[in-house]
Amino acid sequence: MPQPQIAESVRRQEIKVSDVKEYLSWRAKTTLLLTPKTDNKCVQSRITKVVAEISKHLRPFVTSVKPNTWTELQEIVEKAVRLDLEVRKSRAVFEFTVPCSRSTKAYGFSYDKHFMTNQEGFPEEKDGMMVDLVVTPFLAKTGNADGDAYDIKTILSKCIGICRKTLRKISAT
Repeated sequence: MPQPQIAESVRRQEIKVSDVKEYLSWRAKTTLLLTPKTDNKCVQSRITKVVAEISKHLRPFVTSVKPNTWTELQEIVEKAVRLDLEVRKSRAVFEFTVPCSRSTKAYGFSYDKHFMTNQEGFPEEKDGMMVDLVVTPFLAKTGNADGDAYDIKTILSKCIGICRKTLRKISAT
């Protein structure tokens, strides 16, 4: 069962909270058991390969390169690997979500400042404006690290959306 569906399945009572607790406990224990046995050189080698692959695909689109561009990419991937390890040690459910229901598209819904923010460098969006583009989904945590409180959802990173009015202003310039 893919994890992004866990929180929603619990809310709809399709799966039991006890099953979720058991699964997330198993995942956390397995992570803690295997992490010390993982060779750091092997992990670093895999990170280097991933960065090389990403760089290969990005190079045709890069118009100007700062001297440390590829070093920064390496650091981003290393931080992502460390974050993934920390998330897997937790018994909370983490999920990326677009702020719309399954029956609607990923655009054409009302902007809500409680879980959305505007793209940096764009005019400030206001509640009620229609979203035309979701740049990034929001990151939410359901429950806590101890495997309780699955009825509480915390937004860790807001969704970035661009509204119709903003798009019109951009196309007019």
